[in-house]
Amino acid sequence: MNRQKDINKHVLIILIVIISINYVACGGDEYRLVKDGNEAFIEDNIDEAHEKYMKAKEKKEDSDRLDFNIAQTNFVKGEHEKAMEQFQALSHSKDERVANKSITGIGNVFMAQADATVETDPQQAYKLYSSSIAEYRKVIDNLEKIATVTTTEDNITKPITKESMETQNDKGLVKEAYNNLERAIIKRSELELDQQQQQNQDQQQNQDQQQNQDQQQNQNQQQNQDQQQQSQNQDQQQQGQDQDQQQQQDQNQQQDKPITAEEARELLEKMRAESEDVEELIQQHIHSRNSTSVEKDW
Repeated sequence: MNRQKDINKHVLIILIVIISINYVACGGDEYRLVKDGNEAFIEDNIDEAHEKYMKAKEKKEDSDRLDFNIAQTNFVKGEHEKAMEQFQALSHSKDERVANKSITGIGNVFMAQADATVETDPQQAYKLYSSSIAEYRKVIDNLEKIATVTTTEDNITKPITKESMETQNDKGLVKEAYNNLERAIIKRSELELDQQQQQNQDQQQNQDQQQNQDQQQNQNQQQNQDQQQQSQNQDQQQQGQDQDQQQQQDQNQQQDKPITAEEARELLEKMRAESEDVEELIQQHIHSRNSTSVEKDW
């Protein structure tokens, strides 16, 4: 990460110094201020560089290249919103170099914002990386090429025209655009992989939760069925006990019930009849014995 920052800073230094060459050639008070600002920027004294550029702007207000330097210092200071507004305005500059560098600046702001939010808001970071990729590609499309430079996505090759490579300025811009494009594509791909892994984890977690819920539901149903069966068995057992108790009570009540006069008369008649039958049987038995004794004497 630190090496990438050093590379980006080196490219920014090249761009910010080269874009100020006109001031060196033209001379004047603003030249010295711009020169001092460049030296301060190289030495990482960004606030001092910004101050020098602002003083130079007071002497030369209508200068897109000076405005670009000011936007760059705002970007390095971390004032991304202010830098974004300045880069967006300069992206329409009639000076093609300033316009292309400003489009690169817009991509850089998107990249920095994505890096700042990648941990807290991956979805927003993904959108910002995509926006930075679009800006870098826009710059590359503007700088038509004759040599082939291959990006890391889809093996896209683009021609480089001789005119776009005539100055060191354009070479630095092309290098910066492609380096940042590659980095943005890699970072976005990493986010896509992380999001896919998270989705897979969430899906597996949901499946596990659903499976646990189904198992718990089945256990609850089985437990309810067992409880219902146990309750039914208890009810049947209680019902049998109640029936036995009722029968016993009925028998006890039947025994304790007082006999009526009619029932007593019927019972006596029955007993009298049974007594007469018994007496008749006894008489028959006596007669039979007597008859047997007489025959034996003869």
